[in-house]
Amino acid sequence: MRKSVRMGILMTFVATVVGVGATGTAAQAATCQGHIGSTYKSGSSVVGFGSIDSACASGSKATLEIRRQVIPGLWSSVLASATVNGPGYDQYVSWNCTGQGTQTYRTQIRWKNPYTGSYDSKESTARFSC
Repeated sequence: MRKSVRMGILMTFVATVVGVGATGTAAQAATCQGHIGSTYKSGSSVVGFGSIDSACASGSKATLEIRRQVIPGLWSSVLASATVNGPGYDQYVSWNCTGQGTQTYRTQIRWKNPYTGSYDSKESTARFSC
C-alpha cells in the first residue's frame, strides 16, 4: 500500500476516534467552547452572562441558568434562564433576589459541541446579600 493511501486511512481513523466527521475539523471541535462571566449583584438582582465561541457552528445554542445554593453541592431548581442563540455575543440572565438574605448563586452555561456531539458546561459562583 502506498504511503499516501496509508496516511489517508490513518487520518480518517483519527477523525472518527475524536468524533470529527464531515461537518468539522479537529481544530473546530477543540475551539467550540462556552464562556461564562462573573456572577454579580446589580441593585436587587443576581446577574450572569455567557457566550459561545465563533468557532461553534452558526446554529449552535447554549443554555444560561441562575441557581441558588441550598447546601454545599446542592443547587435549587432554575431561578432564571436564557438561551444563547448562536456564537459571537454575550447573553445576560437576571433574577430578582429581594428578601433572600445572604446566599450563594451560580450562573452556568451548558452547550453541545456540534462537531463532537458532547455536552459541556462552565460556571461562576458568587455570594452576597440581597
